[in-house]
Amino acid sequence: MKSRFMISIAALGLCVTTQALAQATRAPGNWLRSAYAGVNVGRSSYDFDCSGFSCDRNADTAKLYVGGRFNENFGAEVGYVNLGQADLAGGHVEAEGLNVSLLAGVPLGATSSIFGKVGTTAGRTKAGDRTEDGWGLSYGIGGQIGLAPQWALRLDADRYRFKFPGDNNRDVDSFTVGVQYTFR
Repeated sequence: MKSRFMISIAALGLCVTTQALAQATRAPGNWLRSAYAGVNVGRSSYDFDCSGFSCDRNADTAKLYVGGRFNENFGAEVGYVNLGQADLAGGHVEAEGLNVSLLAGVPLGATSSIFGKVGTTAGRTKAGDRTEDGWGLSYGIGGQIGLAPQWALRLDADRYRFKFPGDNNRDVDSFTVGVQYTFR
């Protein structure tokens, strides 16, 4: 139930933020060169040692995000990421969170680019029936390939640091592909 609530709040926040970013790109004296929104899906990999136990550290993942470019090379992004549920030694672990990142990249033509990002994630993890909330570092690399003036195919490889119940901080890697719409 809490996950559905968090997803609903994230989706509402992304809609409001997307509208505000779209208007900011059109306003006189704007500070954004462009604004965008997107959705990605893929696979995640939890950094847990199974040590002789049967486990599947991989899970399906999805993320929703909005962002803006301040100029050709720098921008910021806010998003919700759900890294899915992995099976570890007879139990389950899950991770999700709200992420904020700064981006630095290089344009490749009018609608394509490669970029790196670094930020933080306000995350929630679950192991069995216990949950843990906390903040952790995130970073990644990615690229987008323009399909049309406002549409792009986006690829991301991200690493998120989460605090898990009864454990130290652990990394969860995510490899995703999706579509991005740019407001111009």
